[in-house]
Amino acid sequence: AGAIEAAVAGVPHFQTKSRSPGVRPWEWIRWRVDACARAASATGLDPNRCEALRNIGAALLEPYRLEFERVEKQHVEALRLHQQQQQQLAEEAARKAEQRLGCLCCYASDCSAGYGLRHAAEMQQKLQRVEVPRARHKGAKAEFREHAPVAPMQRSGHSPSLP
Repeated sequence: AGAIEAAVAGVPHFQTKSRSPGVRPWEWIRWRVDACARAASATGLDPNRCEALRNIGAALLEPYRLEFERVEKQHVEALRLHQQQQQQLAEEAARKAEQRLGCLCCYASDCSAGYGLRHAAEMQQKLQRVEVPRARHKGAKAEFREHAPVAPMQRSGHSPSLP
C-alpha cells in the first residue's frame, strides 16, 4: 500500500499543480502520461505493459500536439504581421514628419539666407539623422525659419532683386 501511495504522489495533477508559463499544455499532458507509466512500473506492473501505456498515451496525444502547434504558429504569425504593420506605420509617420519639417526656402535656388541648394542637402541629412519627437514639430519649424526665412515672393517662385 505504501508503494502505491508513493507512486500516486509522484503523478502530477493538472488541477492542483500549476504548469510553468513556458510549458505547452500538450507537453504537460505528456509528462503526466510518463509519470503514470512510472507509477505503474513502481507498483510492479510488467515493464512491457508500462511501455505500452506510455505509447498509447503518446498516440492519443499526437493530434492534440499537432493542434496546439498549429494554433501556436497562427499566433506567432499574427504577432509578426502586427509588428510589421506597426513598423510600417511608424516609418510612414516618420517620413511624413520629415516632410513637414523641411525648410521651405531650401528648395529655391536663390535662398534669401544665402544657403541655397547646399543648405537644402545639409538640412535633409540632419533630418535623416535626428528623429524629432511629435511634440517638438512646431518648435522645429520655427527654428528652421529663424535661420533661413522665407520671403512671400520666393514661395511663389519670384526672386527679389539682390542689392
